[in-house]
Amino acid sequence: NLMSPLPWQAAVWQRLCEVANRDRLGHALLLTGAAGLGKLSLAQLFRRYLLCEQPDTVAQQPCGVCRACQLSAVGNHPDAMDVTVEAGKQHISVDQVRDLCQRMMRTTHGHQGRVICLYPAESMTQNAANSLLKTLEEPPPNSVFLLLSQRWSVLPLTIVSRCQRIHFPVPSNEDALRWLQSQHPSASAHWQYALDYAAGAPLRASSLLASSEWERHQEWLSRWQAVSEGRQLPTEAAEAILPKKTDQRLALFKQLLRWWLTALALMIKDQALNKALPAWLQAKSRHDLQAFYQRVFRVLQDVDQVALNAQLQLEALFISWQYGEED
Repeated sequence: NLMSPLPWQAAVWQRLCEVANRDRLGHALLLTGAAGLGKLSLAQLFRRYLLCEQPDTVAQQPCGVCRACQLSAVGNHPDAMDVTVEAGKQHISVDQVRDLCQRMMRTTHGHQGRVICLYPAESMTQNAANSLLKTLEEPPPNSVFLLLSQRWSVLPLTIVSRCQRIHFPVPSNEDALRWLQSQHPSASAHWQYALDYAAGAPLRASSLLASSEWERHQEWLSRWQAVSEGRQLPTEAAEAILPKKTDQRLALFKQLLRWWLTALALMIKDQALNKALPAWLQAKSRHDLQAFYQRVFRVLQDVDQVALNAQLQLEALFISWQYGEED
């Protein structure tokens, strides 16, 4: 229900509105960029702008009061269509695309045409992509497709070639931090870490700070530091981290390993940029961090291949970190 773009989306939004206002909008746009940049929210706002009966082309906003805007606000506009992965599924199926094509044969309810959001586009099966291609080759009149993708390079070239591609860049660190400050004013000590962990994507960083996952990250980091400083034994730290129920241990262990890899990658990057690391990490060289990264990565690779004891593996990793033992 956003009525204006997020701060870092201003340039993309201006480009979209200018193309629409000049009647140079093609029948299909491909919106690309990393997760957590707000592609879907902007696509939905742009759809409201296109369907609005009297948009403010100077302020570049939907009016918010016409019948079309009122229907869009409650997600009930008959000419606003969505195609995404259904609950419990992994892909957009050919049946979903065929159903969309059937619905598009009907007369539109308004004079602004219809706008379809399809996301994530890379989740379409090959048959679904082929079915969509036929529609893109001969699109119904007054119809606009908004395809959203995090990995557009895996899409069929025949699909990409029939779309205008609009890329969402990652915002500057300063802009992203400013927005995070407005959303999480009490978490100032963690803004930069969350943003780095989210690869610069503000919405991912914000979701992390607001989730229980963030609390787990802080617990894991605290245990890691305690082992590193000799305040806690590796066996104690491993036992404290892993759940008591053995059937839950492996899943959490894999989450921990993925977090560890991301955290280590950030530390290696900061070290390469001559940024100061926390005191408990300063004794570790870049080679030490890279070697431990490789060890964690190998454990993650093996975790689904062989029956590993999560408790023993975590203890071994802590011991390796503390004493620098080789495999």
